[in-house]
Amino acid sequence: HPETYPRTAKNAYLIDPRLQQKIFADAAANGREVKAIYHSHTDHDAYFSEEDRLMAAPWGEPMYPAISYIVISIWNGQFKEANEYYWDDKKKEFIVEQVSHS
Repeated sequence: HPETYPRTAKNAYLIDPRLQQKIFADAAANGREVKAIYHSHTDHDAYFSEEDRLMAAPWGEPMYPAISYIVISIWNGQFKEANEYYWDDKKKEFIVEQVSHS
């Protein structure tokens, strides 16, 4: 329903909450932990958008403060850059660190 859900896979992402919980549970059951969540921005830079922030910290604090978020920029089907965003508890915000660029 495009009026209710105007965003598409090209300009939005959503991890199924049940699948996400299963991933975390499986990792814990096997003595592992999830270190990062990543997604790409198609034909946009690797920035942490307001929607990205809202998904990571819906109540102003991150749901998973120890996890970093990696955003990959793809332009015309080619990798441009990747940035990692992690929560700084003292500053109460996500801080960027450039991972790599073309």
